[in-house]
Amino acid sequence: MKFNIITVTYGERFKFLKQVLDSLIDSNSINKIIVIDNGSNEKEKIDLYIQKINKDKNKDLIKLVRHEKNLGSAGGFSSGISEARKYPCDYVMMLDDDNVIESGWEEKIKLNFNLIKSKDKKIILSLNR
Repeated sequence: MKFNIITVTYGERFKFLKQVLDSLIDSNSINKIIVIDNGSNEKEKIDLYIQKINKDKNKDLIKLVRHEKNLGSAGGFSSGISEARKYPCDYVMMLDDDNVIESGWEEKIKLNFNLIKSKDKKIILSLNR
């Protein structure tokens, strides 16, 4: 099960974005993390952090898409979904920039998918923490 993760940030919320990314970067279930910078005020911090992660992981794990103005959550996620379609995965997960994912999330999602899986239907699973 491979995931592309989309997270949208804006304004002065780098501290939240960093927590989200820190919770994701070591997962073997993630193919690509797509950060949508929705008109943030902390572009340099975001750029430097993403460059460091990609260098440390020795791959382009995180893709940054930047909007100069805030397109709102729907606009940010829409551009994130468009970007996620460029990379192979089984599922796409959308997170706000303050949704820190809990440890063991992969197993919990697999359990839920196994309970509702159907070969003939697409699945949209909404989880709440």
